[in-house]
Amino acid sequence: MGDAYQLDEAGNFVLGAGRFFYRLSGDDAFHYLAETTDAELSNEVTRQELMSMDPAQSDTLEDVITSISRTLTTSIRDVSQRALSLFFGGTSSDEVQSSVSAEEEDFASIELGAWYQLGTNITAAPTQGYRLVASVSIEEDPDGTPVSLVEGTDYEIDLTEGMIHLLASATNVAAGDDIRVTYDVTASTSEKVVTSENSASAICEIKFISDNTRGDDRTFIFPRVDFGPNGPINLKSRDTWTEIPMTGEILKPTDGSPNVVIVKKAVAS
Repeated sequence: MGDAYQLDEAGNFVLGAGRFFYRLSGDDAFHYLAETTDAELSNEVTRQELMSMDPAQSDTLEDVITSISRTLTTSIRDVSQRALSLFFGGTSSDEVQSSVSAEEEDFASIELGAWYQLGTNITAAPTQGYRLVASVSIEEDPDGTPVSLVEGTDYEIDLTEGMIHLLASATNVAAGDDIRVTYDVTASTSEKVVTSENSASAICEIKFISDNTRGDDRTFIFPRVDFGPNGPINLKSRDTWTEIPMTGEILKPTDGSPNVVIVKKAVAS
């Protein structure tokens, strides 16, 4: 009697793991997405029922599927330039900052206790201002009778970010004064992500190659996916690692081919 309830073959019980790859529309090259925490694939079916109305107890006369929505979700752990550009639907590039010697920059009607970004008033400076600065000196009333400010007494400076903090307790400068900052800029290269106008996602092909802890390995291919953000990024926390939530709406390929292809790991014949 017990044998009747046994499987004809060993069951494929899965403890899932694997890696995501993506290829942007129009590209040939796939890129490894990143270390991800999970991967979920959902199928949501919308039905239109037709119920009989004559009997005391209605019966279903028709039950028609009118739409199927397939969605892929994951969270990226590797907060990389590539991951951030996908989250913001933007473009990534390297920001090159050339070296500058003895740059002079004026700030008018300053506030004590405030921070000032070097490069704010320099047309040639990057959008984020000048960073990695050195040899900083500050003068009050530069076009009148200049008075040199003293670091630690009148101001503090973050040389890496290129930001000056005018201390509320400053003695050689007062609120409303004008100052001139002279500094050097170190040549550098930084990763940069910029959001694209009217774009919050990317059309791409996604490939999930499983490497299961237990169970048969399969490759899940989604030829056309609208891939973008799915919730907030936790920028600050000591209790949890930052993750980038992403979701992909699985679309019908323009050539009419299937929108999902699942292939079991190849075995030599």
